[in-house]
Formats: sequence, C-alpha cells, structure tokens
Amino acid sequence: MQSHGKSGYFSGFSTLSLIVGILFLCVCLIFWWFTRLGAIVLFGFAMLFGGLANGLAFHVLDRMSEAGYEIGYWRWFWQDLKVYSEYWRIAPQKGWSRSALTGALFCILLAAVFLLSIPIFAPNVPSVFGQ
Repeated sequence: MQSHGKSGYFSGFSTLSLIVGILFLCVCLIFWWFTRLGAIVLFGFAMLFGGLANGLAFHVLDRMSEAGYEIGYWRWFWQDLKVYSEYWRIAPQKGWSRSALTGALFCILLAAVFLLSIPIFAPNVPSVFGQ
C-alpha cells in the first residue's frame, strides 16, 4: 500500500454517519409517537446501529489513512477486507484499540437483527405492495 497525506474525509464521514443514525432514530421516534407502529421504532434502531457501524468503519479507514496507507474512495469489498485485516494486525503496534473494528461488526449485526425482526414483532404493518 502506498503512502500519502491525510485527507480528513474519513473522519468527517465518520461523524456524519453517526449524526445521520441518531437523526434517523429521532425521526422514527417522532413518527412512532403519532402512529404507534412498532416497526418504525425497530427501523429507527436498525438505522442507529447501522450509522454507528458505518461511523466506526470510517474511523478505522481514517486511522489507516493517517498511518499512510492508500485508501481509495471507491473500493471493492475485498479491498475493504484487506484494509480491515491490516488494521487488526497493526492496531496493537500503533497503540490503537481493536474495539473500533469489533464494535463496527457488532453494530452491523445488531442493525441486521433489528431490521430482520420487523416482520416478527410488527407483523400487522400494512405492506407497501398492498398484499
């Protein structure tokens, strides 16, 4: 991986992802207050944890960019996996915590659980397709 200067984009995306996730939850809670549909709350929590996972992933990318690794803006999934495995390897040497990476994985799993539990806990939600 090539060395280059820090851009600061990834730290901004990290903060923006966190703010968007929190705002999604707030808007969903406001909608829930008026409609009392449980699916809206589940969707809000899924977006909160998705935003947190995205923010933590961008935090990892920011640190790797800071360390001099070439992090492209348009990457394939396997390139992300390579960057994350490299972060896992060098994090103790740089004095970084691995919890950002494990937290991102945990949050994306929580987001998936909340999102996939909508049909279980809120089965009476009207379908978009009218079925």
